[in-house]
Amino acid sequence: MFLNFLQTDEEKVAFIKMAIIVAIANVEDDNEEKNEKKSESFSRNKDWKMSSFEKAIINGFMKELELSSYEISTDEFNKIIDELSPVLSKLTRLSEEERRLEIIEKLIEDGISWDEIGDITPKSSRSMMIELISVALVDNDYAPFEKVVIKSIANKLKIDSDELEEMENFVRSMKEIYKTGLEIVNN
Repeated sequence: MFLNFLQTDEEKVAFIKMAIIVAIANVEDDNEEKNEKKSESFSRNKDWKMSSFEKAIINGFMKELELSSYEISTDEFNKIIDELSPVLSKLTRLSEEERRLEIIEKLIEDGISWDEIGDITPKSSRSMMIELISVALVDNDYAPFEKVVIKSIANKLKIDSDELEEMENFVRSMKEIYKTGLEIVNN
């Protein structure tokens, strides 16, 4: 919806990487996966998946931004997951959730080239956040890990909590409008 405000290729690539992090942040419940959301493994580590809804929206974003999968290297993500997972699993004082959060924070910090998008405009930042929130809500489940990722990226993009809440409300209202439109069309 707002991706046309992204001005540089670096912003576009960084946005897709952010969207991937949002998508793989959520831990899918096994029953939920079987019943509603087909999930697909993101990395060699089977604990990192995204729903088919999330994959579809990210593919749509890539098409809209005219990016190919060759331009979006997630090798750094896989490297971080592969390096940190075995190390963190040995830290028994950390819960499963805390280990996952550690990896997510590392993905956000090191998996995105923040220096390359350092001069990002507020308009581009806001556009990215609205679209990232739509990734988190595409499956109608704003999971705790997705909220952590959204808040962390918002902080990196210098978006305050009031503005973030306004964006979340906007995305929810747009989903309701779209749902109402579908009901009209389908009746």
